[in-house]
Amino acid sequence: MPTTRAKEAVTQETISHWYRRATSGCDPFIFPESRFRTPWMNDDLASVLQSARQWLSDNPCPDPAISHHLQAILDAYAEMPTATVGRVMELRDVIESHGKEVDRRRSPRS
Repeated sequence: MPTTRAKEAVTQETISHWYRRATSGCDPFIFPESRFRTPWMNDDLASVLQSARQWLSDNPCPDPAISHHLQAILDAYAEMPTATVGRVMELRDVIESHGKEVDRRRSPRS
């Protein structure tokens, strides 16, 4: 039976592999340097959100916490086009908060 450390190593390796694959489907949302850089115009945001949601549905993260945070990020982006300026600022904070959790879990732990 594997030890707890062995399970953690396998899990971290599995999560790292998932992150490498996630680049194709979730790049604008998963990496901090992309989150607010992309200029969303017309139906671009809806299309990219749909693609990311489909990719995540087809390729669930082995860490459910990461999946939860990514869903919260996608939900916040989805609300942005109809939000007031004040709400957009709140949504940016939501995205940043959940994004920090995604980033933290992506980093290898010692």
